[in-house]
This record gives sequence, structure tokens and C-alpha cells, in this order.
Amino acid sequence: QKVDMEVVVPCVDVTAPTKLSNAPISFACDSETLILSINRFERKKDIALAVKAFAKIPTVDRKNVRLVLAGGYDQRVAENVQYHAELKVLAESLSLSHATINNTASTSEGDVKTAAVIFLLSVSNSLKSALLQRARLLTYTPSNEHFGIVPLEAMLAGLPVLAANTGGPVETVVDSVTGWLREPDDPQAWSDVMRSALSL
Repeated sequence: QKVDMEVVVPCVDVTAPTKLSNAPISFACDSETLILSINRFERKKDIALAVKAFAKIPTVDRKNVRLVLAGGYDQRVAENVQYHAELKVLAESLSLSHATINNTASTSEGDVKTAAVIFLLSVSNSLKSALLQRARLLTYTPSNEHFGIVPLEAMLAGLPVLAANTGGPVETVVDSVTGWLREPDDPQAWSDVMRSALSL
């Protein structure tokens, strides 16, 4: 029996007017530039790539710049807890100060006002929208992601995307037009793009 098949992928509503979010970003002042990552705290999302690339930016070029790692986090999920802990150790090993804001528990850890790396656990939709409007660059680190809706949300907000040159982003990000596609095993290439974005 022949069955007509359709492929349905997640998407964003480009016909709806973009709503500006007034959610406060309490840890960032207007003079600071944000590089943003939005992903669940899972190892397959390779958030560590963003940390490694950020650390390779010369210190003088990182002045008043913060790397914000936002995403899904559940204290009951062992991998979420473990990977967050691993990322904090990685940041420390690269001499990057860090702080954590747990939006679900309304708690924070570390010096939120001065940390170079901010871990935002379980962000609300309004805060995510505010971050997309406020950031200079979205880094989308997963390799071989099946599709990836976050790059579309970023581009809808007018935010350029730096993504792995594998999987879904190859179909949604136009290299050097709507963002950049780079090898996921080359943190220096990602760092170079971050530096370029900071000068825009």
C-alpha cells in the first residue's frame, strides 16, 4: 500500500510580529556584550566548545564581554547536574570566572556581577527572548543536530549564528550571510568568529 508521506520540522512563526521582551537581565549592564548559547545541559550538546572558544579570545578583547550558557536543566536528571559541574571545572581550568543562576530554584552561586561565564539554568521563554534580543552572537555547538530550532529563533531576532557545519544548521544557516558554519572540533576557528562578531 502506498502512503503519502510529509516531513514536518519544528519552526518559528515568521508571520507573527517579533515581540520585544521586557524581562530583566539582572546580571548584565548596558555596557556589556553577551555571547549566547542556548542548549540543554547534556554532553551531546557540546557546550564545552563554546567555553573553550571563548577562553581563546585574548583577555583584552574579552573586556566587558560575557559568555552566557542558558538552557534546560533539571536537578533530578543526573546528566544535567554532572555536565554543569564539568563545565564549571572546565571554566576554572581555563581561568574563566563563572557564576550560576538557577531560575527554577531562584538561587545563584558565584559573583554574578563580575563572572566572565554565566550559567543560566532553566530559562523562561521571556528571558530567552530578552537574551536573543540583547546578545551579539548565538553559538550553537551540537554536532549532527537533527534540525535545531534555536538558530531559527536567533535569526528571527536578528541575531547572527555560529554553528557546527554538520546536521540541521547546514540547512538553516548561510555561511557568512546569516552566520557562520565551522568545524566542531576546531575551537580556534570558533574563537576567531567570536572575535569578529565582537567587532561588529
